[in-house]
Amino acid sequence: MHSRVETFSRSISACIDNGKKLLDDAKLLFDFDRFSTAFAVSVLAQEEFAKAFLLRLVVDDALPWLPEVQQSMARHQCKHLLAIVMEWLPPFDWDKIKEHDERNRKRHERKMAWLQRRGEGYRQGNLSPDPNDPEPVEEDSGFPPDVATALNIYRHEETERFRFGSPQ
Repeated sequence: MHSRVETFSRSISACIDNGKKLLDDAKLLFDFDRFSTAFAVSVLAQEEFAKAFLLRLVVDDALPWLPEVQQSMARHQCKHLLAIVMEWLPPFDWDKIKEHDERNRKRHERKMAWLQRRGEGYRQGNLSPDPNDPEPVEEDSGFPPDVATALNIYRHEETERFRFGSPQ
């Protein structure tokens, strides 16, 4: 019996392989001036990569493997929304990820130290903010508007259709 991760990993690999084959076919069609068909096949390739991405999110516990998520894999709209998110993601760079994690750790430590100082002030009866010790400012880590919109539509519109029984 295969573990959950092994099963998902095989599915992810199959989606990526399918996507690569479809992309190769789209390139061949393009080279023979079959532009409309090449476009259609490339969209199918993009959907295969989106399914692999969705499954990877499940394996990484970023997304629960709910029936609504499972059903979303069959909807073109959902895969197109995930493609918007994938397009926004930067290429994987381990050094940048480590730097980002280190910045987050330091920012968290500054915030926790400030909260501790603030709590001490409250316990001493000082309820007004200290102008010499302002709250640390969080860096903007939001998504670009189109990515945020895609994520919101996927989560709050598309997957909710399955929960309430209207897949159209």
